[in-house]
Amino acid sequence: MDLNEDAFSAGIKAGQDRAKMELLSDQALTQDLQEKIRGVLNNWPKEYHDRFVRLYVELCTIAEVARIVNGEPPLTVQDLKGFLRESEEFFNSFKHK
Repeated sequence: MDLNEDAFSAGIKAGQDRAKMELLSDQALTQDLQEKIRGVLNNWPKEYHDRFVRLYVELCTIAEVARIVNGEPPLTVQDLKGFLRESEEFFNSFKHK
């Protein structure tokens, strides 16, 4: 997939803003998680609309922040791939270019 970095960055920011609004945390995510998400999207065989990328990245960011706050293990590449597969089916019409 040819990842739009603006959509990716907007998703990260939206996720951090949501986490802060929900009083989870306003801490920045590690580069490691951002690289994992970017790697999953870049290696995915399908192209997605930027709106889908923003939503997926936002939700992954929220999930990671919640895990950090609650002392849970970080998301793995397998977690991210599984969520992408499920999101692709659930948000079917939202993902098309």
